[in-house]
Order: sequence, then structure tokens, then C-alpha cells
Amino acid sequence: SARSDDDSESSKRMKTELLVQMQGTGSDEDHRGVLVLAATNFPWGIDAAVRRRFERRVYIPLPEAAARKQLFELNVAATPHSLTDQDFARFAERSAGMSGADISTLCKDAAMAPVRSLSLYSHFRLIRGADGVSRYYP
Repeated sequence: SARSDDDSESSKRMKTELLVQMQGTGSDEDHRGVLVLAATNFPWGIDAAVRRRFERRVYIPLPEAAARKQLFELNVAATPHSLTDQDFARFAERSAGMSGADISTLCKDAAMAPVRSLSLYSHFRLIRGADGVSRYYP
């Protein structure tokens, strides 16, 4: 984050050391082939002196609807489900502004919802279904 008067002493020392270590990286033969790669969701929160050390900045926008649809499909592919193509299209439509990581987290959270709902119950009954298979029900 950007340096300020509110920073702790250890935070100031760490930022200063990072700047010292980055100084000259990639500029001479000793550091040839060194690649420093950084990523952030909040570039405005990075110290200006650190940002200046990076020669090239690449902006990667949030995924569009078609890409979000594919992300939903990829994230639930290994999980048995009855979702249709229309369901995935609706998810993509409603998830505008979400990143790939947001969609991944959402899918993991949704997959755990049935497990969390079971934690509400303390007693289960074994019931034989019409297909002859016995299952536990709360």
C-alpha cells in the first residue's frame, strides 16, 4: 500500500527494503533474465514509488458474459448437477462485475450449501425410497 504517516515502523522498513532490492533489477548483466511479476485488484493502493519500478502495466478487464458462463461451467463440471445451459446463461447475466476468482468462490460456496444445511439437523431417519434404495433424511 502507499506509504503514509499512519504506517508502522516495520511496514515502512519493509517497503523501503523492497524498493532497495528492486532498484536496478534487470538493468545490468548480473540481473539479466530476472522477471518481476506482480498482480493486484487495487493498483491505486500501491505505493507510487513501487509502481514506477514496473515498466509495463497490463490491464486485464473483468470477464464478459460469455466468459463468465464458461467459468461457471468449468467450476461445476466435476460436481454432479442438473443445471441447464439456460441456468448458466442466467448466472452469467447476474454476475456482471465479478472476477474469475469471485465466480470460483461463489461456486465453491454453493457446492457446500447442502452440507451446511445438514448441520442444522441433529436427527436423521432411514427411509426406503420407491426405487428400493434406503437413504437418510432429516
